Order: sequence, then structure tokens, then C-alpha cells
Amino acid sequence: MANLLDLVTTAAPPTHEAVPQDLQPRWEAATTEQERAQWLTERTRTHRAGDKVTKWATKVVTEADEAVDKLCWESFVNTDQLPVPMKDRASPALVKMMSTPRAPLSSILDVTEKLGFVILPFAYLDEKAYASEDRGMRTAITEFGALDDNLDVYVVCPPTYYSLEKHLASDDPNKPIYAGRNAQAFMALRMTIPTLRSMQVQIDVLEKNQKTMRNDYDRMRFAVEQTVANMNTLQEQMSTMQRDVSTQLQQMNEQIGITREQTTRSAVEAAARVAEIGDQEQAERARSILAALGPESKLVDAQEALAQLEGMVWSIEEPLLFAIKPGTSLQDRKALAFIGPCWGPDFEDIIAVAVDLAVDSDRREAAEKMLDVWKPKRQRVLTSSGGRFREDHYYNGEFYGSGGYRY
Repeated sequence: MANLLDLVTTAAPPTHEAVPQDLQPRWEAATTEQERAQWLTERTRTHRAGDKVTKWATKVVTEADEAVDKLCWESFVNTDQLPVPMKDRASPALVKMMSTPRAPLSSILDVTEKLGFVILPFAYLDEKAYASEDRGMRTAITEFGALDDNLDVYVVCPPTYYSLEKHLASDDPNKPIYAGRNAQAFMALRMTIPTLRSMQVQIDVLEKNQKTMRNDYDRMRFAVEQTVANMNTLQEQMSTMQRDVSTQLQQMNEQIGITREQTTRSAVEAAARVAEIGDQEQAERARSILAALGPESKLVDAQEALAQLEGMVWSIEEPLLFAIKPGTSLQDRKALAFIGPCWGPDFEDIIAVAVDLAVDSDRREAAEKMLDVWKPKRQRVLTSSGGRFREDHYYNGEFYGSGGYRY
């Protein structure tokens, strides 16, 4: 069994001992100011919360911490690594980035194209994509996604995980999308988004005006009715456009179906090759599928084998998060990507072979060890009650539920 980490070429991060020379003077000044701010905090500890001195001290500390954090991120973005002297002063998320694996963007693009996936901004990802994951993985996903303040965070996933609602509601609806085989469908969607967002703003304004007018309904009855009529017209227009978008998505799914059949047939042919030249485990799996064909059947017409492989192909539902430096093009194959959490069910590695992707389980194991930093640390605490012990579970100090009672 495989996942996307088997297919993406990952490597361990480099190590930098010293702060870059061009940042050294600013780093010394920022850390000195931060230490002074900490000293100030100690001296104002006895002051009443909320008084002028406390507010002033809090402002000084906040500004000093932000200056240090800014320099840490600047160093990370410029060197792809966090120097050792900065580690103790950097934010927890940035310290985790120091350990996360790297990959060439070309490797991610190859996987995206060959599997028929898309690359979406994390802000456009349907939350259903990870709603069924455990709390620890959901925490890791959202924490990596929050890096969007300093990096561009994306997700490699099947196109069905794209959320039109999240796209419409996002702060920036113009972030790039790499659609691969689904380029035409997403191009049509991108052209529709500005109009839908504009209409939503108009509807929100009209609803606000309607509520205001109701305060003096008798005097402004006509205006209210006109506002309601305009709002209904806009809503009808927006519903029509949304139906058009749904049609486009349906067409995209039909295209996916065609690709699915093509991929399945390629997988059947690949199964025959794997049965002859694959390693023992792969060869046995391929032979079990091909056994349904019979000696006189043609590969492309064997419905039973096709059905098995078809089910395998569409079990690939694993999203993979990654981040790139701000402003980096998604089509810059030489760019460096910082790999984040990967989740969802594993799939048969023969599927990867069918689309000419190499599976490397050793590389996956190394990447998963590095990615453990994103998963909250689980702690189990036993508490007694009525002669029985209850096992409470915590992630990073936050209570997440109990494991039941035992004597």
C-alpha cells in the first residue's frame, strides 16, 4: 500500500549554524530589545492589570517579540532553514518548519498531473476533506494551514475537494490554482468567481439596508419594497449563475470519468507487466487481479479485472499539504516546496505503477518521521474516582477526552 509521500521526492532539511551575515546586526539589535522588554515585564509585574504602565509595557514586549519573529521568518524564507541561534526565539510553528521535509516542486507537479489531481490554495479546500480525521491530524492540518501568513500554503488533492463556498468567502479569491487535466473547468469557474462575489456583496448591502428601513417602515414602505424586489432579482441571478457553476462541475466530473476509464485500462496493462517484472508482493497482487481474465480473454475486455482495478484507482483520496515561498509560481518546477501533513486511506501501489510513478517506501518512512513534529504530543493522565481510574487524553496540554474507566 502507498500514499502520496511514497511518490513525492522528499529530502531532509539542511542545517545552518550561524545567522546570515546580512541579518546579524539587525538580529543582535532585535534580541537585545527583546531582552530589555522581558526585563521590563519583570519590573511591572506588580502593577495592576490594565493601568497605563502595564499597557505600555505590554506594547513594548509585543513589538519586540514581533521584530524577532519577523527576522526569524526572513531568515527562513531566504535560506530555507532556521539558524540554530534563532531556534530558541522562533515561534513554535517556525521551529516545526525547521524539521519538515523538502521536495522539488517538479515532483509534486508530476504526481498532480499523472493522478489527475489539482493544486488548490488551502483556503479553498473543503473542510470535509479532513473532517473524519482524528483530532491530532486535524490539529496538524490547521496549524500547517495557518502558515499562510508567511508562506503560500497549498494542497494536492482530487478535484472533488475543491469548495466553491470557501473560494467565494476567502479573503483573496485570485490565488493561483494548478488544475492540470481539469484546466478548462477551473478556467470557467475562475471567470465566474468575481461576478458571484460582487453579487454577494450587493445582496449583503441590500439586506443591511432592508433591516435599517424596517425601523421606519411606514415612512419608507415603497423604498423597502423596491429594495426587496432588487434583492430578489439579484438572488435569482446568483442562483442561476450557481446552477451554471454546478453544471461546469458536473462536466468536470464527467471528464474525470473518461480519464478514470483510460487510467483503468492502463492499469490493467501495467498489472500484466508488474506480474512479470515487479517485486514479489507487487507481482502476487497483480497476478491475483489478472487471474480473473482467463487464458482466452483480452486484457481490455476483462470486466472482472477492470472492476477490481477501477475500485483501486478511485481509492486515491489522499490530500498532501505543502508550502512555498511567497510569490513563487506553481509552475516553477525548480522551486523548493516544504512538505506538510498527508492524510487519508492508502492506495494500491500498482496504481502508481500504472501511471508511471515510482513508489519509494523508505523515502515515505523518513518523511513521516520528520512530519511527526506537526502532530500534537499526546499525554495520558490517570485520575481516580470512586476507586476506579479514568484515563484522560491531552494534546499539547489541551483536554481531548477520556479513555474510559478501569479498576
